[in-house]
Amino acid sequence: MLWAIARRRSQHPTAFEKMGIRIVSLESEGVEVSSAREEVWMALSLLDQHTPMQVRRIARRIRIIFIGAIVNVGAYVHIGKICILNLRRIPKACSERDRVIAIAALLVHEATHGVFCDRGIPFLGGTATRIERICESEQTRVMERLDQVVTSVS
Repeated sequence: MLWAIARRRSQHPTAFEKMGIRIVSLESEGVEVSSAREEVWMALSLLDQHTPMQVRRIARRIRIIFIGAIVNVGAYVHIGKICILNLRRIPKACSERDRVIAIAALLVHEATHGVFCDRGIPFLGGTATRIERICESEQTRVMERLDQVVTSVS
């Protein structure tokens, strides 16, 4: 069912694309939805400029980014290579710069889950803990890198 919704929404005229990745909102249109898509767009642009290896990982592992309300801040669905982001879980009190860096790092985290899915490594039991630890370390590494780069540019 999610894949059917994904296909319909990703063809919606308000969806837009960056690097072959569709950015789609599952929520009704409005200023908040528009700014959420812009933040994801800026996060992909930031990654494109400063971490080309991570962008290649994301482009290979994610075809559609859905912005919507889910329990976690992010989720990866291997069927359809879908990443779902709940940007409401990133504090609004953060500066725009910090939100964009957090979104970029979250995209790397979810794409890293895609690497394990592509390799057929199940997200179960003990492997789930190790996979999550690796995804979190990639997320932290990218966050620190972007924080340094964006700070030195400013």
